[in-house]
Amino acid sequence: MPNGLYNIFLTATDNIGNRGLAYKINFKIYNPFDNVSPTISAVVTPDHFKIVNNIFPKNAFSTIIALSDPDTASITAIIHNQEFNMTRQSDGSWIFYYSIFGLQGGIYPILLIAKDISGNIGTLSTNLTVYNGRPTINTSINPGKAKSGDTVTIIVSSDPDAQVVSVNNLDRKRVKFIKQLNGTWKCDFIVPKVEDRTYVLWINLFYGTGQTYGGYNTMIMTNLLFVLQWIILLQIYLVLFLQIPLNLAMLLR
Repeated sequence: MPNGLYNIFLTATDNIGNRGLAYKINFKIYNPFDNVSPTISAVVTPDHFKIVNNIFPKNAFSTIIALSDPDTASITAIIHNQEFNMTRQSDGSWIFYYSIFGLQGGIYPILLIAKDISGNIGTLSTNLTVYNGRPTINTSINPGKAKSGDTVTIIVSSDPDAQVVSVNNLDRKRVKFIKQLNGTWKCDFIVPKVEDRTYVLWINLFYGTGQTYGGYNTMIMTNLLFVLQWIILLQIYLVLFLQIPLNLAMLLR
């Protein structure tokens, strides 16, 4: 039998079948010749986080689950120069919840140290990655030039993905985008009666509730400036038609 803590349950039964309460006896097996280091395997979920402008997602915790030999007595995790004791669960696995609050962008090594009942030590190294930066946002619009009454389609994609995307249209109303099966966001709206000039649209991306360092709740949002040129085609046609006789008159002189 391997080294470890074992239980013996004693029960007494009389001649008519009545059984008394079980009595538990604990005993340990310790083999001083055991010099085999315990093995460790571990899964970190998630093993990477994306934070936006130093704003952390709410409940930003990473779960570390480790498996080791039956005679492993303890497992500690060393992360960012701090040591934490993992907790053994009823199924024999070991677990620890690590908060990423306060970490900057970078790769953080995780060192797991397992120690068995004989004093042998086994180690395992893995990583936790934190990405910090602004989201990558891509947009497209079709058509880029339109007249009143035309339908315009705007497509937006974001990494990390947003929870809600909206646009302030030319009627000064906020219109929400619809999430597509391919992961992009789509919005269709009809161009109102407007003057012939360049217009600016604000596309709003909402990423959900986050927390700053210190635990203060905040909203993770960003705005994208999008410049569109609306041209009334009827006005262009009138100008072209008027230019023809003017040019002919100049040639006849």
